[in-house]
Amino acid sequence: MEQMIVDEVAAPTNPIDCGDFLPEILEALRQTQAKGFVSAMHLQAAQGRDIFEKLPVLIDWCFEVVDDSELKPATFHYAVNYILRYLALAPKIHTDNLQLLGITCLLIAAKYEEIQPPTVDDLVYLAANAYRRSQVIRMEIIVLNVLHFDLTVPTVQDFLPIYLNVIQADQQTSMLASYLVDLFSLDSASLNYCPSMICSSAIFLAHYGRQAWVWSDLLTVVTQYQPSNLRECVNDLHRTWINAHLSPQQTVREKYSSPEFLRVALECSPPPSPLPF
Repeated sequence: MEQMIVDEVAAPTNPIDCGDFLPEILEALRQTQAKGFVSAMHLQAAQGRDIFEKLPVLIDWCFEVVDDSELKPATFHYAVNYILRYLALAPKIHTDNLQLLGITCLLIAAKYEEIQPPTVDDLVYLAANAYRRSQVIRMEIIVLNVLHFDLTVPTVQDFLPIYLNVIQADQQTSMLASYLVDLFSLDSASLNYCPSMICSSAIFLAHYGRQAWVWSDLLTVVTQYQPSNLRECVNDLHRTWINAHLSPQQTVREKYSSPEFLRVALECSPPPSPLPF
């Protein structure tokens, strides 16, 4: 079982047999990732400081639900994207309904991504029956209408497996990059960057943290970034990594501290600053 988990995360394969079409596929993903982008400034202006500051708690809970329910990582990242886009577009939500939004976006994401998604009743139970089934169903309709049923948006889960596969990253590097991407999803600083840049920065830091080579011509070609383009994102991600043990939200760190995930949260220490560029 442990080896299966390691293989799934650390030796990703591109689900599409890209062949000669890989550059076109990556370019299409890069071009369309902007439609799922929500800036921190926009989100805070739309919903206010109170909701903005509660988001890490909600996202951490969503991560826990996805992990405990053995759902796909993509389900988590889709759900987060739907939560952020809804909050950016919808009228101000009451704090009492924030978890209801989380349940609903997890339901939508699971229906989109999973072969056997959890039921409404499953998610209501996982939320300690804080909401009724009818509330989730009604909220699902509201969310889908606000999003205009546009559920296909590139997330980090579209870019990272391809990048890692192309450079033939080893298990430790791949697992560490996955940890950094998941960890960053809890930080509002991640809202300042597009998915392709976050994944590129995670690979940069994963290599640097392991005192391996940091960047290559192949990575420049596949990501379309030079290290200098990643400076701000790498610094923010590095700060998140350094402070991970101080965060009240520890679900991601606990997952990646287990042997199944090579204990990268414990055994791979953040590198000191300043970073080389």
